[in-house]
Amino acid sequence: MSVPILQVEQVHRRFGGVKALAGVDFEVNAGELVGLIGPNGSGKSTLVNVITRMIDSDAGRVVVDGADLTRVAPHRVADFGVARTYQRLRLNPELTLQENAATGVLYRHQRPFASALRLWFDVRSTRDAALAQADAALDLMKVPAAVRGKLPKEVPFSLQRRTEIARALVAKPKVVLLDEPAAGMNPAEVVELGELLAAANRQLGVTVVLIEHNMEFVMRVVQRITVINRGERIATGTPAEIRNNPAVVEAYLGTRGEAKASAQA
Repeated sequence: MSVPILQVEQVHRRFGGVKALAGVDFEVNAGELVGLIGPNGSGKSTLVNVITRMIDSDAGRVVVDGADLTRVAPHRVADFGVARTYQRLRLNPELTLQENAATGVLYRHQRPFASALRLWFDVRSTRDAALAQADAALDLMKVPAAVRGKLPKEVPFSLQRRTEIARALVAKPKVVLLDEPAAGMNPAEVVELGELLAAANRQLGVTVVLIEHNMEFVMRVVQRITVINRGERIATGTPAEIRNNPAVVEAYLGTRGEAKASAQA
């Protein structure tokens, strides 16, 4: 029997007079690879920020593996098995790709990140163990060993993005949320990324929530999709069911067939 590992229950969030989330609810089962999609301004990124405690909700709950994260301190979210990436890359420009990925180990500690980073570099055994874990994750994301000693600016964007995902995996999360990981990639890179994410899901058993505006990319990769629009969940189903759902078609194409499918969250 499927067991929900992530439960979002009637989450609301306003920004002034703007209702960003209006009672969103959905569940993700342990070990699933699912998509969260929606047109521009639908509330996807706001929802991810609520789940990961970057912002507070006005009402509702977020539960991960039975633990209520609704008012957990942001720096402790990783302790409950949640990791994420961001729409904009957040790699440390002064660390190599390998070192950037290795810092995912620090997300499992409750101490402030800066002090933990200094301790990590000072204690050789800790550092070596972290680098070994980083290499395993970089192998999974097919970041070539030959470039792992380079700085982010010295490698293509797609490898920077894969390194960021590897860093999230190094944290050994129960749930990893990937916020538009395909943004900025060419079609071939997007296809390969989808294959890598599916492989990580299978091999690690980690639950993956893929937040995207690229509907075709999501539909090739995930098992189920939840669609939100104007801060509300409007559909959940398999890729085939979502593709033919009238409410989803209207949300992406508009009532008069005006194309919005390329809109970004």
